Amino acid sequence: MKKAGIIVSALLVLGLGAFFTQDQWAWYLEDDTVVEEAVEAPELDDQVEAGDRLFRIDPTQSSASYAVGERLAGQDRGVAVGTTTALGGDIVLGANPADSQVGTIVINVELFKSDNNLRDKRIRHDFLESSHFRFVEFEPTAIDGLPDEVVEGTDYRIEITGNLTVKETTNEETFAGTVRLMGDALSATMTANVLMSTYDVGPISVMALVTTDDEIELTLDLVALDESTGDMPRDPATNVVATDQLVSDTTANFSTDVLPIIEDRCASCHVAGGIGWQTMPLETVGDVAAIADGIAVVTTSGYMPPWPASDQSVPFQHDWSLTPDQVTTLATWSSAGGAIDIDASQPLVATSQAFEPLDEDMVLRQAEPYAGDPDVKDDYRCQILDPQLTETAWVKGYHFAPEIEEVHHVIVSKGSAAARAQAEKLDGADGKPGWTCYGLTGIREGVSSFGGWVPGQAPEIYPEGVGRRMEPGDFLIVQTHFHYDHDAPADNSPMMIDFAEEGETEGLRNIRGNTSITPVEIPCYEEDQNNPEYAEACKRSTELARVAEVFPPIGHLIPDFANRACGVTPGDFAHMNQGVASSSCDLTADLNGQLYSVLGHMHELGTSYRMTLNPDTPEERILLDIPRWTFEWQLSYKPIEVIDINADDIIRFECSWDRSLQPTWEPRYILWSEGTQDEMCFSTIAVIPE
Repeated sequence: MKKAGIIVSALLVLGLGAFFTQDQWAWYLEDDTVVEEAVEAPELDDQVEAGDRLFRIDPTQSSASYAVGERLAGQDRGVAVGTTTALGGDIVLGANPADSQVGTIVINVELFKSDNNLRDKRIRHDFLESSHFRFVEFEPTAIDGLPDEVVEGTDYRIEITGNLTVKETTNEETFAGTVRLMGDALSATMTANVLMSTYDVGPISVMALVTTDDEIELTLDLVALDESTGDMPRDPATNVVATDQLVSDTTANFSTDVLPIIEDRCASCHVAGGIGWQTMPLETVGDVAAIADGIAVVTTSGYMPPWPASDQSVPFQHDWSLTPDQVTTLATWSSAGGAIDIDASQPLVATSQAFEPLDEDMVLRQAEPYAGDPDVKDDYRCQILDPQLTETAWVKGYHFAPEIEEVHHVIVSKGSAAARAQAEKLDGADGKPGWTCYGLTGIREGVSSFGGWVPGQAPEIYPEGVGRRMEPGDFLIVQTHFHYDHDAPADNSPMMIDFAEEGETEGLRNIRGNTSITPVEIPCYEEDQNNPEYAEACKRSTELARVAEVFPPIGHLIPDFANRACGVTPGDFAHMNQGVASSSCDLTADLNGQLYSVLGHMHELGTSYRMTLNPDTPEERILLDIPRWTFEWQLSYKPIEVIDINADDIIRFECSWDRSLQPTWEPRYILWSEGTQDEMCFSTIAVIPE
């Protein structure tokens, strides 16, 4: 699962975050607790010759900062700035200044602060990926502009060039500025302009929330002290705010006005066990106060709580969105400083649940975990989950619970007893649990739709009188799309099922559903089509051949199948060559009954989604309108009112995309396909039969 981010204006501190030598400590944040960890970085002590002076950066007098252009919630916010005082490193001033050296700098990217704690947390988690790449290295290779003789109090303009390594990328960068010697202190101010895209950490583009420039200015204000004068300050953690030291104001309206909103609309997702806990844990009052500024931004912009559906849709159950008055209350509290009038350690208690918990009768797992190949970035694996039914059973609810973040989405099918022999033949044929299954399950007969999971999905609990019927010998096939950015951890995610008890099955109706696909044809920008470097990749035929190779056996057939079903050709999309594309398809419902749920699915270029019943007629109803698509929240929406669906009703599916949401992707034609960096327009409708 590819994770998106929140309020990210300047994630590239790049290290100018914390430099430490071998006998110093690197500090990083872990759940807002300062943790010590030794860093293996070379010192320059053994390279100091007669007449040389060894200087060591003093973190109590030094700082590093970044500045980047930011547009937040559709408004230009100017330049966002963040700063850290966690710096360290060795500099040798030679007796002959031309022989001066700057040692390899090891950088901890965990300690930086902007004006928004929420931004800082999400930068570390989603973009710098500091759990995988905690440290950055800068290895100087050349210093230009050093004088023949150093005169105290004189500013000298120099440039330091070196290899900067961030995540898995190394690139040459140059910092330019001035340096001055004054007694036992060496001071310097150096800046560099770098591109975030070079290091796969930006520019940031989160639909409906934030975009940033690609270029970011990094500035170092350093004071290095002569090491011979004594021990250097070694505590770079002085700028960390502990939640138990937060400002408390007995006149604040936190407890009476703010806390009830947080506990009603936020707590159930962000406390331990909630779906938002791993991304942004909020377990105490202090946790909330620490990100007061960020809470105001995400709620004012409508990004949180996650409710992408607009009021043009039919009314839905379990609407999480805030009222305008609630949004104003949070913004007013934040702008006043985010003060609290109760103990910061007081736990949050959810007063309502975003998701109804599932009553688990059975937990199904594979006999052994599956570990994929990290070189196969998009891995589709089908696995058998067998409830071993010996009599007819009715499923009242289910929930698939991914245990690793590499799970992108899941489609669950029901296999009949007739399909079992073929499934068992495929299972484990390559020596691993399950089998590769791009597109469909690979089983030709006896397989029908059952359900699935996408980011943001709640447990599926059917209403009274409704369920999914399973016969003796029926089993489930879980097709999991794994997307690997780095590692391919073993996975054995469970599926939980609630079965109807004896006596509850009388008169149950078997819920039915349909899935539909809508064409995806996204041409390259016109300038890329005309650029010899990208012209071949921008041909539809080239992309179709790639899909055939990467997603066999039917991946390359899907785009043309969708076009034919919807009566369009690739030529109908050729004019969409400015980065923005859209698609529409009218199909018959092929279902009879009361509408139970609707869901739309796209990937990371998606901008809007709409599903309309009987469009362009007096009976037109917009079943689902998502004007600002977000991949992280793909909810299954259940109407409040009774809406009847007939088999000959027309349903229109509409999707739109924007390449600028992922500006670092290599130019190529984009089709309906299985990869995370491909696109989809996928829809599901479920009905309760009469």
